[in-house]
Amino acid sequence: MTEINPFNKLKVISHSEKIRQLLSGKIPSPVRVVLEPTNLCNHNCVFCFYSNFRDDNKVYLSREKLFELAEDFKKMGVKSVSLVGGGEPMIHPAIYDLIRWFRENNILISITTNGSTLKDSEIDTIVRASTYIRISLNAASEQTHNAVNAPRSSHFARIISNIEKLRSHRDKIGANMLVGIKNAIFEKNFHEIENMVALGEELKVDYIMFAAVVGESPASRKILDDAKVIIEEMKKKTRVLLFHSFYKKPLKTPKCISNPLIGTVSANGDMYLCGFMDHSDGRFRIGNINENRFIDLWGSEKHYEVYRSQDPEYCARYTCKMKEYDNVIRDVFLEDKMHIYSI
Repeated sequence: MTEINPFNKLKVISHSEKIRQLLSGKIPSPVRVVLEPTNLCNHNCVFCFYSNFRDDNKVYLSREKLFELAEDFKKMGVKSVSLVGGGEPMIHPAIYDLIRWFRENNILISITTNGSTLKDSEIDTIVRASTYIRISLNAASEQTHNAVNAPRSSHFARIISNIEKLRSHRDKIGANMLVGIKNAIFEKNFHEIENMVALGEELKVDYIMFAAVVGESPASRKILDDAKVIIEEMKKKTRVLLFHSFYKKPLKTPKCISNPLIGTVSANGDMYLCGFMDHSDGRFRIGNINENRFIDLWGSEKHYEVYRSQDPEYCARYTCKMKEYDNVIRDVFLEDKMHIYSI
């Protein structure tokens, strides 16, 4: 029997009405919106690909604009919002008020954060509002964390404490929120993979997601080869779910069907067709919410123009979950491999 969990790509089937709209050539309202409140960050990770963009474009969405977006999301029936960033979303001055508004208006949230600035007084706010919080923790020790994340002062102990508080409060109130860690692997931290899993066990997190900071040198490939072996072996020894995307070959697929299920708003107000096209060369830019409202840009003539102009060659360079959703859509809705009416 297929395991039911948040990582199962078959969950896209639950949005069958929107899928049928997509297959008929219409753009439905999004299920989820990925929102960058700011690209400012209190860390300076050595591998961060946003850093060059951030140096010339230090921006954040105003409080007024964030709540205007929130109202548009509510009107459109958006079900969830992911607070992420080319920066650290939790340093935005309006972030906790925004989270409370989403909860009061029955819009779920998820958060990707470095975990260093979470307020004790807002732990309950986060836990009750979120489906998951993913901590970007790229080291299992203070020394390595300082070398990789390069904070102005050491934040490692504070981050560990915040993870403990989140997980403990989640368990105390029985909230349906996952607590996870994302660990970007490269030469400065791969030696701590086993310690990271041990730390995850100690903190009782639900999962650890290992990602590759990809380099083209033989040395960097050797590091990922070794890391993959270690992670696969650790899967046999831990209750923590471990994932990695090392050498997962990007799928070359026809034009993406499902990307309108998720909207993307950058900290400078730009709306892109999908997150992988964020800060791209502009070909896939739908508009800017500082010039037009989200609700007016979504499903606009420009949105259809960009959606129809997708380049599969561009997308082929990325490992993207939307491709997996597309495969499910083709198998279930176009080829009926599940015999959906034979229940």
